[in-house]
Amino acid sequence: MTVDGEVTVSETGRPPSHGPSILAAVKDGLLVQDDDELKVWDPLAGEVTARLPGPLPAATHGNLVAWCKQGCPKLHVTDVATGEDLVVSAGDSFRFEEPYEGAFSPDGTLLAVPVVTSPGTHLEGHRHRVGLVDTRAGTARLVEGSDLADDYPAMAWSPSGEWLFFSAGAGRIMAYRPAAEEAIVLPIRAPASFIDMAVG
Repeated sequence: MTVDGEVTVSETGRPPSHGPSILAAVKDGLLVQDDDELKVWDPLAGEVTARLPGPLPAATHGNLVAWCKQGCPKLHVTDVATGEDLVVSAGDSFRFEEPYEGAFSPDGTLLAVPVVTSPGTHLEGHRHRVGLVDTRAGTARLVEGSDLADDYPAMAWSPSGEWLFFSAGAGRIMAYRPAAEEAIVLPIRAPASFIDMAVG
């Protein structure tokens, strides 16, 4: 339906789940969380076109879905059109966290996701940080100097893909250039937490 109320496609049925949670969209349809899996549902055909054996989506880009199983032992980046699946392991100093917040760069080559630093490493203090996945190489690294909000770890890329912005908690925003040594704190302080983020 358009914003003016014009129906462009007639109803073809409801998404296949007990309590449907439509979380995102890919080129081939809507991403639906259903029990312990994710389904790509084509609303035009009224059918499921792909299934992912994990319920936790981090981000989408085109037909790519970044997702995890419970506990997030590894991060998957799957092309739901072709079935090609990239499996990414965390680094020695951090582990992936069960994600609902993540962000692909505009060209899809980088993926920012929440990570948790491992106990006993040189990283002290704030445990939630930003991990950066290279989707071409299949590797993940920690964004040095990053602090990520515990409550709403919002993050977004600039349209050029040159900057990643993310909520550092307590109304702070940090920024990171992929070629830089570490993230920086921006001279901005909001009076409340950010629950989402978009960059124009």
